[in-house]
Amino acid sequence: MNREQAAQVWPLVKAYGEGKALQYRAKFIEYGEGEGWSDMPVHEERCMQFPREDYEYRIKPEPAEGWVRPEDLHPHTDYCGRDNCIKVREVTDD
Repeated sequence: MNREQAAQVWPLVKAYGEGKALQYRAKFIEYGEGEGWSDMPVHEERCMQFPREDYEYRIKPEPAEGWVRPEDLHPHTDYCGRDNCIKVREVTDD
């Protein structure tokens, strides 16, 4: 591993150490299970194979959450409370 490779891998190693989930996908479809991202196994022996050049890796994105105030319910207020707002969470496909 050279310095450039270490710099690319370091954020992933740091995130893994902090308990965040990692994902991987094959760079070339014929080597992998498909085009989408898969959760990386957390078994210690599997992590020893990381990183492989035929795969790309990322920190698993966390869905965004927030409150939305539907304009048709309370159009004249900026206040967002339980009675006039809806909590939403992003749904991610991959």
